[in-house]
Amino acid sequence: MSDANENGKYWCPDCEQAKKPVMDAFLRAPRGSQLVEIRVGPRSYWKDDTNEFRQSELFYLDFIPTLMRYEGGGNSSTMLSESFCTDTALLDYVFRVKRPLAGEPNKNKVLTMHSPGEVINYLGTYNSSYPLFLFFVAGYHEFNGRMWCPYCDRADVVVMHYYNYTAPDNAIMVRVTVADTYKQWKKPMNPFKLREFQDGDYSETEKLQTFFTNKPRTAQAN
Repeated sequence: MSDANENGKYWCPDCEQAKKPVMDAFLRAPRGSQLVEIRVGPRSYWKDDTNEFRQSELFYLDFIPTLMRYEGGGNSSTMLSESFCTDTALLDYVFRVKRPLAGEPNKNKVLTMHSPGEVINYLGTYNSSYPLFLFFVAGYHEFNGRMWCPYCDRADVVVMHYYNYTAPDNAIMVRVTVADTYKQWKKPMNPFKLREFQDGDYSETEKLQTFFTNKPRTAQAN
């Protein structure tokens, strides 16, 4: 959270907006839970990209407010940031509320894969009898347990929660880790960047290529 004035008002409007939803959700958390509020300083310090909260391996913050679960040993997980810190359903998930206000999630499934071959082979068996989603994500830092891609790190909880609660019971999500480190992802020879994956010989590729080469449809005048 940002610093606050003598009246307890945060200089960051998003932090001010998130304060009550976060506290309300924390009150529903299991007994023994602890919430530590860390203030990142005045606006000028937060705007400095070299400040400790942005650069420390323990935090690696890019946005405020940010809520995360500390796992011990320098590791953290389950991160929410900015407006997502006002979402009751997401907050209940982060705080592990036993009876979340959103109710129980659906019984859909998640498969985890790490290579293009796994993905292509699985897609080759797909018969369109169930909803199928592909979610390509980064791997995890060894030093803090968080994704090395800040965009993946920010989106992970949100995407997975919405999938669990909105996709039907027979849906499957294939969660694909494209690289364990940023350095591996930037290599031109990363297997997910090679033609063998991008131009695979299966019908789904042909459908996607046709889709992207067609001109976009425009609204017709009445």
